[in-house]
Amino acid sequence: MALPVVHIVLLQVADPTDPKTLRSMEEAVKTMQTIPGVTGASFGPNYTQRGKGYNFGFVVRFESKESEAKYQVHPDHVRVRDTLIKPLVVKGGAGVLALDYEDLTSTSKTTSQQLPMFLGLVSFASFAVGYLLAGLLRNKSKL
Repeated sequence: MALPVVHIVLLQVADPTDPKTLRSMEEAVKTMQTIPGVTGASFGPNYTQRGKGYNFGFVVRFESKESEAKYQVHPDHVRVRDTLIKPLVVKGGAGVLALDYEDLTSTSKTTSQQLPMFLGLVSFASFAVGYLLAGLLRNKSKL
């Protein structure tokens, strides 16, 4: 089973809270969410002093590494990257930093989501076996 991938992009833009910047970023994220293999995306300006020059971020989630690789060359991604995002990046500033990783926590979530169903099946099986045994014992006592 392929692990989901998280793609984090940090940028330095001139004014991260400017309404024009926010509209461009919102349009970019909405477009990214329509690309096959993308399972979610979010964006926003940094609100702390810990950004080391980066003042805006994106997070895009994918079904797999293969989905992320296809996304990188998808015409819609290339278009929004080149026309909506790159023009906002401060030239000579911190630039752009990207980090991609496989979400290792997804396997534990799947297991924890399956546990209640498994316990329900065990309970049902226990009930069914008990019911069958009671029926057999009842029928045996009639003989």
